[in-house]
This record gives sequence, structure tokens and C-alpha cells, in this order.
Amino acid sequence: MNLWNKKVAAFIVLVAAVVTSVYFFVLSQDRKIENFDQLKKNWGFSLTTTEPQLLLNPLKSRLDSNSSYQEALFEGEDYKFSVTKMPYPDSEKAKDVIQNKIKQYITIYEPPVDNYFPAIKKIISCPDEYKIKLHDLASVNQPHTVVEMFANDRFALGACLQETIKYKVLISFSYCAQSQSIFRIEYYKDAKTYEGQMLDHLKKMTCL
Repeated sequence: MNLWNKKVAAFIVLVAAVVTSVYFFVLSQDRKIENFDQLKKNWGFSLTTTEPQLLLNPLKSRLDSNSSYQEALFEGEDYKFSVTKMPYPDSEKAKDVIQNKIKQYITIYEPPVDNYFPAIKKIISCPDEYKIKLHDLASVNQPHTVVEMFANDRFALGACLQETIKYKVLISFSYCAQSQSIFRIEYYKDAKTYEGQMLDHLKKMTCL
């Protein structure tokens, strides 16, 4: 191995060591999180909730060549709640990611195309009260949208009939410039016990 190759190899080892150190430092910080208040402080956002949340699982983290994210899961008798933090230094790219994800949710409610006759769409009637609703709360520097839907007993989104609906679903997307991250919050609440407060809370979510 010549001198140039040795320098390149040494540089790669150094970069790998730095990345690994930062990764495990972040994990060590997150392991200290035991409740929702600590999570908000550690991750840099403000959100009021009415649910008595406990940490459901250890924070799940993934770091690879394509993306990195951290996810915290909470659970109660009649609800599931998760917060996902996804780093995006490029705010414009973050906005595109949020918009593309929202379009995917909208597509769930679009009439499917017949495989044999592509020009014909099957008409599926969905009562207005069960249709997807979008709450665009974006400010100049903070894209913020809350998606309101329903899911069945297997947590599949797009439930459109009263007999198949089990959960009221709220999914919030916000971009926080301070932490250069997208925050996705998913809230599944038994439709029979949902009272509406969580939607109001998600609308008021702010970055710290």
C-alpha cells in the first residue's frame, strides 16, 4: 500500500470513528428519556397532551447510508402514540418530503382504477364525516400540517365505513429549523372515546 492509499484509509477510519461516536452519544442521551416531557425537552419541541403517556419501547434508532431517524413509542388502553424525528438540514427538501407523504395519504381515498379498463374508476362512496381532512397550519419558517383520518382494527388507514372504523387517526408533520428536523407525530385513538382535544393540541405544536 502506497503512502496515498494509507492516508485515504486513515481518513476513512477517522470519519467512521467520529460518526460512530456521535451516534452512540445521541443514543446515550436518549436512553435517559423516561417520559414524554423529557422527550420534548431532549428533541426540541413543545406539545401539550391529555394522555397519561409512558414510554412504550426503548427508543428505536436507525442510521444508514440513506437516512436516519429516531422514534419514540407510547401506548395506553385505548390509544397509540409515536413521535419520529428525521434530520433534514435542507429545509426545502424537508418541505418536499412532507408534501409527498401527505399526497400518499390523500391517494388512499382516491377511487381505484380498474385493471382491465384503466379509463374507468370504481366509485367508492365515503361519507363526508369519514373522509380525509387536512389542517394546514404552516408559518413562513415552519411547515406544519395535521392529517385527520380513520383506521380499522389492524391500524390500516383509510377506513371509510362505520362498521370497519376502530381508530381515529391524527398524523402531524412539522419542520423545525432549530433542530433541522421533520417531526412526525402519529396518534391512534379508539374512535368511541375520541373527544377532539388532541387535534387542538397538535395544531398548537411549536419548535423550541
